[in-house]
Amino acid sequence: MVLETTEVALRGPGDPLTRPPWAYPYYDEMELSAYFQVSGSYLEDFPSCEAYVRAQPLEAYRLLWGLYNQRRLCGTNYPLWLLTQVMADYFLYGIGEKPELHMSEETYNELVMGPGHLPQLCLLMVGLDNKAKFFEEHPTWIRGVLDLINGIMALHFVRHEDRLLEEMDSPTMNMIRKMGCTLWEPLWTNRWVFMDGNRQEEFWPGTGEELRLALSNLVFNYYRFFKACDMALKGKTKRVFNEFRDYGYEDLRRLALFCWMYRCRTKPGEPWPLKFEQLYHCTGFAFLSSRPDERLAFVQNDIVGTYGARVFLERAAETLRRTDLRGLGISNFLESLLLIVWDVPSFAPHLVKSGVLQAVSALFERQLPLENECDKVRLSQSITMFYAAIASKFPLAEGASPIVRQCNAMKFLSRTTMLAFNLNFPPIVVDSSSPITSSLRDSLLSDCLHVLNMFITIAEVIVKQSTIEGGTSGRKSGLHVALHDALKPVWLPTYTDFESGIRQAGKESARQTEMKEAWVRYGEIVGLNLERERAEVRRDARRRETCCAWKDCQWHRVPPPNPPRVCKGCGEVRYCSKTCQTDDWRAGHKKDCKRLK
Repeated sequence: MVLETTEVALRGPGDPLTRPPWAYPYYDEMELSAYFQVSGSYLEDFPSCEAYVRAQPLEAYRLLWGLYNQRRLCGTNYPLWLLTQVMADYFLYGIGEKPELHMSEETYNELVMGPGHLPQLCLLMVGLDNKAKFFEEHPTWIRGVLDLINGIMALHFVRHEDRLLEEMDSPTMNMIRKMGCTLWEPLWTNRWVFMDGNRQEEFWPGTGEELRLALSNLVFNYYRFFKACDMALKGKTKRVFNEFRDYGYEDLRRLALFCWMYRCRTKPGEPWPLKFEQLYHCTGFAFLSSRPDERLAFVQNDIVGTYGARVFLERAAETLRRTDLRGLGISNFLESLLLIVWDVPSFAPHLVKSGVLQAVSALFERQLPLENECDKVRLSQSITMFYAAIASKFPLAEGASPIVRQCNAMKFLSRTTMLAFNLNFPPIVVDSSSPITSSLRDSLLSDCLHVLNMFITIAEVIVKQSTIEGGTSGRKSGLHVALHDALKPVWLPTYTDFESGIRQAGKESARQTEMKEAWVRYGEIVGLNLERERAEVRRDARRRETCCAWKDCQWHRVPPPNPPRVCKGCGEVRYCSKTCQTDDWRAGHKKDCKRLK
């Protein structure tokens, strides 16, 4: 996918004549050995610097302050670069699999909350020092500072994740929340340095992706903190959201979307890390607590206006095609996608061309067999809800029409209703220790009924418009015919499945009765009738026993002179000749035969 932005490409300030001093060696053809005499070698110096930091962290912190104050602006400040990255690793690996790398809580508090604390230095580096040109500094140091800020925040979160409510008003938490006030605005304003092809790459290839990875980690962990705090306060107050929003939140969600749109990789040839797909969900998460006008303004200005509606949807389709996107991740993604495209006409012309509707359809086919029964219901409901919402909010030609004609929506709706309906027949166990409760069954069935009613409303609109267009001739519109033809193969089998389940269980809940009646009403609105469909099934059964199954055979609707032979694979269909059997096999019976067998 190639991003097409309405903005002028931001490569960064200056040109080769005003290149930063740290880049001179690349243009002066300095020998590599001579350059290392000036800059040092990370591989050689990192171990000794790491040992120094772990042995004397407070002294190392004071040295970092000194090196920052003595630095040459945009020059070769190798000791500062090295110490910054080592300090960052000290925090990032402060609690993990290797106890020898752990940072004590006492040391953390001294570094983070002591006099002239470390976060203050980091924020000074990025945004508070008006004389500094932080984003023109060497990429190694920029990445080190971002990693250091990320480590400070992430280590506190990991240590206090299970008691965030008690920590909510602690000095450290207040400091972390207020970091955004300083961070997000300069990071967003200078996003050029995180883009591929920026000016820094003339001297340091790969700068954009390298720094984008550091930015993605920082934004992801801050959002994780934000969401965890919001969940900890659920039912008590929305104060935490307002506090986060007060501290540069608009630029934070712009950065989250930016990282998701442009992506990055941790290693060459490897896919974009799955966890960073959540950056997109984080962008939508904000809308759950914001006003509708805020949502529309963000979508119009920061999505459609910056990246373009089609490019955004193409990027969403890429995520939906990921085979490692599973369960709750899919549901969250579709929910956020709906929050963004809802009521925004700019997306309508691109729903098909972007491939996003087709990607959802392929995801259903690919993912459903991999889930347990309960998660199958949730996944299928998320997908059918997405289709129902798109079909109801966009013009019929751009929403309902491609969903009915190209996306197997009726097949998915049938599968969803059957899954939810049959969940109400206990006992069903999600795993060895988690039976599905009656309240969960009722909730899932209610959600499914809501989706079905949305499709009923859409069908009523389609039929009404078809009636108006047909006038006195009574001719149905193309979309009406397409809906009828798509629903017909699954309508009676689904209803039959309902009745079969009720007979086997010997009972029927009120919700199931409501679901069954809604399903019948849906078919009747489109033009189907139970008695006619049953009679047709009986006729088809008789024809299958006496006629050739190949649709283009002259004996497809009337019996051949000699009785047709049954298919030895499935035993369900018959053929008058080997030729007809071969033609039908190539036309699709191969797939059906294996399924029936």
